[in-house]
Amino acid sequence: MIKKLLIIAIIFILSSAYTHANFITLSEKSTVSLITCSPGEAIYELFGHTAIRVVDTENQLDIVFNYGLFSFDEPNFIGRFVRGKTDYEVGIQGFQDFVLSYAMRNSSVKEQILNFTPEEKQILWEKLNTDILPENKKYRYNFIFNNCATRPRDIIERASTGHVIYPYNISPMTFREAIGLYTKDAKWSKFGFDLCLGMNADKTATETDLHFLPEMLSESLAQTVVEYNASKKEKLTQAPTYIIQANEKESISTDSHTISPLSVSWLLFAIVLTITIFAYIKKKKLYLLDGFLFLIAGSVGSLLLFLALFSKHPFTDNNFNIVWLNPFWFVPFVLFIIPIPRKTDVLIAFYIAVSIVLTIFMLSIWAIPQYFNPAFIPLVLVLLTRVVSYVFYWGYKKDKTGSYYKRKKRTSNK
Repeated sequence: MIKKLLIIAIIFILSSAYTHANFITLSEKSTVSLITCSPGEAIYELFGHTAIRVVDTENQLDIVFNYGLFSFDEPNFIGRFVRGKTDYEVGIQGFQDFVLSYAMRNSSVKEQILNFTPEEKQILWEKLNTDILPENKKYRYNFIFNNCATRPRDIIERASTGHVIYPYNISPMTFREAIGLYTKDAKWSKFGFDLCLGMNADKTATETDLHFLPEMLSESLAQTVVEYNASKKEKLTQAPTYIIQANEKESISTDSHTISPLSVSWLLFAIVLTITIFAYIKKKKLYLLDGFLFLIAGSVGSLLLFLALFSKHPFTDNNFNIVWLNPFWFVPFVLFIIPIPRKTDVLIAFYIAVSIVLTIFMLSIWAIPQYFNPAFIPLVLVLLTRVVSYVFYWGYKKDKTGSYYKRKKRTSNK
């Protein structure tokens, strides 16, 4: 009984404290600012982070509103992430705790104080407190259009009583190029993005589109102007200041020390080509090798097809990588399991068809309106080498009557 009363009392105290904070009127000396954190090494840290800081010494406030909170422990996290149905949420953190977490990973933390009037600061404060209500704090995350950077931008824009005018002077680039700026030292991550993103990622992004990247948002807002009337214009933010400056010598991605996807792909092609030539000379089939390669290709292809058809992630549709990575690579497995007449003929027809498709793909890849990672080329050649080898192998076994026979050891007549 006492335990229940204590729990009720704690809930009451916390609720009262929150209600009190929600109705605080910020003082004249309060400041609100945009916080930008530089990228880290983990895949979810590669693009940096954005938050909003509120400081009011009179009300003993120095807190950060963080729109990038999520948990790997949520039920079916991986499944929801693949489908693009991941929920992020906004939460409050003490500023010192927030900064410490980025200092520990050697990320810079930059602050830009907003040139807001007391009225605008109060509007922003109330909107932020509305967002952290239990019924509002969760939102459906979208990597490009609704993330931890775009939501702070949107709430700042809504809190302004003037017309926000962005500079539109960031160099034009595609979405893929923008992502590439932050994955140039994380080559395997870039390989994954290039594999999953289709042709729509190669469209030119507007400046506001690029705000999904925290550092580009910071750069844009530093030059943004707010027009209150015909005679009054002010810069949205003050000049940025660094709270933490990262040590550049220690901020090199660990991925830069690993072998690149391009090197791995060419090495794999060289190995497969060598084994294929040797096997063809010896007239042997490589069922285990093909089983492994086709299983990988079919599995990845199934994932790409799922992303294209069912995922809510942006730009995963219209992906031409499905031409060479798709579920059709499971056909040899199906033919092996299911008893059908003329199985060999069907299998040869499959290999011929795939050989033609992959050859056409390789010859026309330059004309397809989608960027292909250079590491894809040797991987396509790996698959093409294996299917072509079967076409030649079975062609060699075909006799003059057009039927296939089991090879017998030849003897010479003297």
